Amino acid sequence: MTAQQLKNSILQTAVQGKLVPQDPNDEPASVLIERIRVEKQRLIKEGKIKKDKNESVIYRAPKDGSEATDNLPYRFFERAADGTERDITDELPFDIPESWEWARLNSVVNEVATGPFGSMLHKTDYVRNGIPLVNPQNIIGGEIQPNDSTTVSSETAKRLNSYSLNKNDVVIAHRGEMGRCAVVEEMQSGWLCGTGSFILRANLYMFSSFLVTVLRSWHIVQYLRGSSIGTTMSNLNHGILNHLLIPVPPLSEQHNIVERFEQLLPSITAYDTAEQKLTTLNATFPDQLKKSILQAAVQGRLVEQDPSDEPASVLLERIRIERERLILTGKIKRNENENVIFRRDNSHYEMRDG
Repeated sequence: MTAQQLKNSILQTAVQGKLVPQDPNDEPASVLIERIRVEKQRLIKEGKIKKDKNESVIYRAPKDGSEATDNLPYRFFERAADGTERDITDELPFDIPESWEWARLNSVVNEVATGPFGSMLHKTDYVRNGIPLVNPQNIIGGEIQPNDSTTVSSETAKRLNSYSLNKNDVVIAHRGEMGRCAVVEEMQSGWLCGTGSFILRANLYMFSSFLVTVLRSWHIVQYLRGSSIGTTMSNLNHGILNHLLIPVPPLSEQHNIVERFEQLLPSITAYDTAEQKLTTLNATFPDQLKKSILQAAVQGRLVEQDPSDEPASVLLERIRIERERLILTGKIKRNENENVIFRRDNSHYEMRDG
């Protein structure tokens, strides 16, 4: 298992409710989702966000006794904005704990907003040491890392104020690597969403770091890859994100999951370091082993010496005599630079010119 596979496994365990124990005293996610809905209604009335005409509600209902039995005593239904309902139980990718609920992404965030169009930014808008843009390449390992080459002037930031990021917003790439996302930290508030990203406007009752955990999980990444459009580069759109099914735990458990995952990160990093060393060793070991064996061979350490063997000094003398014969018969020429190395004692060797 690679380090990335290990991380994927842990993330998937987290979003299935298996990373931390459930607390029966926690307020259930159904109450949390209702709080989110009420909060969004308040913001709509105050004109701070727009009403989402496609927002739906997912709820569970006890099974009818006539239904076929399986592991679940209930089924999940989705009620659309127009009041129509349908059974979505068979669409759910995995089981979740009793205290959790399923929801569409657009129902647990205040807004899903797109970054500015490319035509809204020009070369003259970019300056050094300006206000950073957050593009997909600035989202690395679940964190936002700015780039000095993609910062804009304060005038441009003011013009693009509607794309300004707020603390606890989530920025997610809508092209390239799926699931690349990060939470906006306090010091990053006021930075701008780039042209290749979406903004998930945070809701008061949804922990943004848990949302990032979900969006980076193996199942969600696979879903986004399968749903993305484009041939040369994967792209997301509003419809794909809004329709995304995510598991929602109680709020306190969201915090516990994120905390536990962060505790495991150093171990994952250490595993990754060890894996890289092993990969390097596996790649270089055959060549190093071959060189080591050859070195041992020419140093006389590959096989045992036999004291009854004719010493090499006698062999060299035989070679010298044979070369003299070939020279005298005219078959080879004498090498004027030829010399003889002989042993003076057990530890010193000397060279004598021919």
